[in-house]
Amino acid sequence: MTSFCGNTCEDCSWRNELRCAGCDAGTGRFSGSCAIADCCREKGHSACGTCTRQSVCGLYKSARQMPETRQAQMKARQARQQWLQEQSPVLGRWLGMLFWTAIVSQIAGVMTNENLVERIPGLRLPGLLFAFACGMAYALILWRLRGIEARYGKAALVGAVSEVLSVSALLIAQDRSSGLVLAITALTLAGSVYGCYQEFLAHGEVLTGLDDTLAENWRKLWKWGIGLSLGALGCIFLVLLSAVLGVLATLAVAIGLVIAGILRLVYLWRTAKRFQNFSMELQEA
Repeated sequence: MTSFCGNTCEDCSWRNELRCAGCDAGTGRFSGSCAIADCCREKGHSACGTCTRQSVCGLYKSARQMPETRQAQMKARQARQQWLQEQSPVLGRWLGMLFWTAIVSQIAGVMTNENLVERIPGLRLPGLLFAFACGMAYALILWRLRGIEARYGKAALVGAVSEVLSVSALLIAQDRSSGLVLAITALTLAGSVYGCYQEFLAHGEVLTGLDDTLAENWRKLWKWGIGLSLGALGCIFLVLLSAVLGVLATLAVAIGLVIAGILRLVYLWRTAKRFQNFSMELQEA
């Protein structure tokens, strides 16, 4: 048998190990998709030799190494599945705790709302302490997961520092024109953005191979967060040009941030449940 790329199947030392039936008899997908086979089928060629781009085709030039490439891909998938089987119980448990900590943090955020604090001044200090405790608990859970994905550890460190800076800024905020308060607030916001970047990418990494769609959603959410952050900065300059446009833009960014916050909770819940369900499926099997 002859393959799409011209290799003779009988001479292939990887044929048995890859359980390959050959391009003519098989589908070219038995141990992972073959890029050359996919290309030929897509363009309607019976072999690479009938393609006018054969002389400049990078895929064709790599044909001799394709069995080794596919073997490496197959082993990588097997190793990934083994990793998911080992880590799913831990990820399901701790990410579930992370979700509920995030929910409680929303309550803490309400307690530190300026409008509410003005009406109930006695709520200020308990709210600050509660918010700080929730933020540190969130960081500790992320730190617990650092052995599974290094980005979790980075997010934890940045998150803990941001919590300390945030409380410091609120405690010395009596002088609202203070340059120190503005500097601390700027550092806190920068730390929060970077922490989200590391955390969201970490969620995407651990989901890869288990739920690629949800993994991509985490990566898109990070990009959305960057866009909203830049939009918030743009609103400051827009206000200087037009008060009405500035207010409308600020409102749009605020709505976007609310939606992003809701999506973050939804994705976190779905991520925890995905690992929990996968772990249960393994136990039942």
